[in-house]
Amino acid sequence: MVAVKKRKRGGKGNSKTVYCWYIFAGGILIFLGNYFIWESEQPPAGHAILKLDESGALQERKRPPDFAQERMERRQREDKKRKNPQPEDAPEDGRISDDEDKEHANDNNNDNTDTGEQQSKISYVSPNGDVLVKPAGTGPTKLGYVMDFVHERGNPKFRTASTLNKIETSGEKHSQMVATALSETNVQPCEYLDEDAKTTMLKARLLQRKQCREPNGALMVYNSASFPRTWCGVTIAPKSAARVEKPCTEPVRLLEKDFPPVNGDGMTPIVLHSQSDINALGQVSPLKDCSIPCHVENGMTGVARYIKGTDWVIYHSYDDPNAKREVQTELSKFKNDEYFSSAYFKSDIPLSRIDLDKHNLRNALPPVDFDAVKDSGVYIVNEQCGATNSRRSRWKDVLDNQYHVDSPGKCGHNKELEPGESLETLEGRLTIMKKYKFVLGYEISTHKDWVTELAYEAMLSGAVPIVLGATNMKSHLPRYGAIFVSDFNSFDKLAAHVNMVAKDKALWNSYHAWRKDESVLAAFERKYQFTKKSPECRMCSWAYAKMNGLGWDHQLQQVQETHIGRKLCVDSDSDFIAKPFREVWSVGKSSLGAGTNGPCQSVANSDNEHVKQDGWSIVRSVIQHDSVIDIIIHEIDMGGTSDEATLTLDYKNLVNNTEAAFFANSHTVLDTERGMLASSATIQDHKTKVTVLANWQTTVWSPKQGVIKLIVQGKTSDRMHEDEQRRIRVISEDIGEQLHDKMTEYFPSSFSKKMIQDFIDPLEMFYLDS
Repeated sequence: MVAVKKRKRGGKGNSKTVYCWYIFAGGILIFLGNYFIWESEQPPAGHAILKLDESGALQERKRPPDFAQERMERRQREDKKRKNPQPEDAPEDGRISDDEDKEHANDNNNDNTDTGEQQSKISYVSPNGDVLVKPAGTGPTKLGYVMDFVHERGNPKFRTASTLNKIETSGEKHSQMVATALSETNVQPCEYLDEDAKTTMLKARLLQRKQCREPNGALMVYNSASFPRTWCGVTIAPKSAARVEKPCTEPVRLLEKDFPPVNGDGMTPIVLHSQSDINALGQVSPLKDCSIPCHVENGMTGVARYIKGTDWVIYHSYDDPNAKREVQTELSKFKNDEYFSSAYFKSDIPLSRIDLDKHNLRNALPPVDFDAVKDSGVYIVNEQCGATNSRRSRWKDVLDNQYHVDSPGKCGHNKELEPGESLETLEGRLTIMKKYKFVLGYEISTHKDWVTELAYEAMLSGAVPIVLGATNMKSHLPRYGAIFVSDFNSFDKLAAHVNMVAKDKALWNSYHAWRKDESVLAAFERKYQFTKKSPECRMCSWAYAKMNGLGWDHQLQQVQETHIGRKLCVDSDSDFIAKPFREVWSVGKSSLGAGTNGPCQSVANSDNEHVKQDGWSIVRSVIQHDSVIDIIIHEIDMGGTSDEATLTLDYKNLVNNTEAAFFANSHTVLDTERGMLASSATIQDHKTKVTVLANWQTTVWSPKQGVIKLIVQGKTSDRMHEDEQRRIRVISEDIGEQLHDKMTEYFPSSFSKKMIQDFIDPLEMFYLDS
């Protein structure tokens, strides 16, 4: 049985009274809780954010919390708990979208690169026989430098019988073309395939008849290349033939000068135009105030720009790359000879709306008087106001709701200009800006490096800038010189911070400390130094460097010398090459050139030098032209030994190809006629690329860092034929600050392409068979 206690009279009323007391007490608790929570969430006092020295000068200011990164880390933790999912908190009102979180987190954490721990690994054997473990892929990583050449893996066989047949038939075809072009009969090619090549490809080699090596009369030549060549004073146009009455011993030349000067002195002007059809090219005029000779087509239109004499196209526009597809930089496009000139600083010829003469931070107005100016912000934008829901408008409107912002411009207009005020000039806008504590420099685009006068005029004003724009805006402005909207992941937090700065004079003054920091001012001037030259001048300078294999300072946008010196220097005691590399010849354990340390003498060439020791001898000559070095081997006498003869090019510390990484047979990237007969290798680091080519089938490799080695006479290979000349070409060039070369794959530059093609498919010579 269950006992039930009867309720007393009036119990219902008493219950209501108790409930009221509960509600009253609960209300007090909620009030107290909110009070303390509100107090705890208030921005810290200025002294908690600023680190001041004894004199009160700013030493450091704490950065606002990296909200985007915090949120990304929280999501990563949540991803790990997907096996035991938990209810996810709803996002706060006014937060930036997920995509913007990721964008800001990536920009704020550029150092958080992949450690390679998740990469798969492969094993392979290096040239010296050591088994190495490397991460998959190519190029340098935190686990080492991978010697994996993707092109070679995709094209392992380039010595084929069909290619050999094409070489033989090509000589006959070109003989007929030369005969027709020059109205001659009995025209015969100077070069012929070794008879052994008809039985085995491994012995395939081209030989040259004696009557062409030591001609008694005129020779005929054919240029199969797409570029002109000059020999013995005769220029041979592409795909054409010519007669050379007095053959000479000079090398075939591709450039105007063997060492094109950095300043372009005495060189033919670069011609810049906007017509894809060169025949439609209009009148051109010389460009003033440009160190490199440059002629520009009058009245150029459109986005495309062309360099006369090349297949290059440069897409050029000052417009926002996010809004103009044609100028969205794609770094892989260079493989198709397509380049970019845009607001993106990693484009080939970057553009900027900043005028260093007008916007130099050294010329900024002094800080405004904190106590005298208006306790509000100003927003001056006159164009591209856009829809009211644009990102720029949202951030401006929400801030205006919590901290007043005057807008005298067309965008968000809420204030009329006072008598005498003007928005038409820089001086007029600065006069208005310096009446406020804050200036909003809100850009229309978030594209990297999109920084216009909106942001820099805010910096010049003397007020504290509040900036919104490029995802890498912090790399363009003094780090502690502005309030960056990207530091806040909600509208309310930005407004709270602005209100805090507006009330804290010391904190407000800390945003002006950069004005006395010489390192900040110098860095700004260097970053925008390139704007002192016109885009047209910089395009011509860039093209000049690219054509002639010269160095290029991308940041300053100017031609410079290459990292490895271009001029040849020989050891005066041994007559061996001492610079840019040390030349060492070896047969077995016997070697010459490694220990020579005589004075270095600059020379243009070294003729028929006899290298001999311990019964063996090699006759070689060295010719420098077109900023490359050619080594010609005329004779090899092994002196009865069966050892291997090698040539070593030691660059010492000039090329740091980590762990002897190299690209084998790198010349096969290009489409050449005689590529199957040649051998090559390329080494490179973040500054320099060196390619060594040989015109016969041999082995070229890098045995150690900074060294390239090739076998000039193998133990079992055929000895040199009496009609054979073994030629070696050394091409060194700058990487170009990794704009395109990322050390993860090999691709030749325009200069390198031309020098490789000239070597693999040289100027063809013919004689008259009487």
